[in-house]
Amino acid sequence: MEWLFLLVALIAVAMYWKSRRERSLRMLPKEFVVFDLETTGLKPDHDEIIEIGAIRIQRNKSRHATFSTLVRPGRQIPAKITRLTGITQEMVDADGVPLDEALRSFVDFIGGRRLVAHNADFDAAFLRVGFKKTGIPKPTNPLSCSLDMARRAWPKRRSYRLSDLARDGRLDQAGAHRALADAQRAALVYAAAAKELNSPH
Repeated sequence: MEWLFLLVALIAVAMYWKSRRERSLRMLPKEFVVFDLETTGLKPDHDEIIEIGAIRIQRNKSRHATFSTLVRPGRQIPAKITRLTGITQEMVDADGVPLDEALRSFVDFIGGRRLVAHNADFDAAFLRVGFKKTGIPKPTNPLSCSLDMARRAWPKRRSYRLSDLARDGRLDQAGAHRALADAQRAALVYAAAAKELNSPH
């Protein structure tokens, strides 16, 4: 089932790039990585990363590499987070990797490319704590926030939540609050906002 969703996600991104190639892609970086984290809560100094998902996008291509990993936290996943994300303690116990392994793999995947996230300050704060905790050097990649860009691109909206932007843009809602699915939606919001602003950040 997971491979089917990934295939659908890649097709959606490919169709978007193909239909918008003439105008939309020129202001985007040639390569960039859109990523998302799922966490056990909202406080970076207390809560933990439980999933990392990312898409490495090449502007002039229709197929894009993906990265997805569950992360084993030091504490039990709260029930409310399982209800929100669908990520259970059993899942991270069986398939999760230690935080240091997840972060090293993520760093290898992103290289020196520009990063994009929706509500980037939130994700950046968790990564900053994670890198400090594991002793892994923190990357210095430039970072764009699709939330900030959406606010500037469409200033009269009532909501800039990723789920609301995706719904209004008629994007598939499947897999909401899972890292790779939300990264895919954030990529489309980012591209649309960049087109509206005529700027990649």
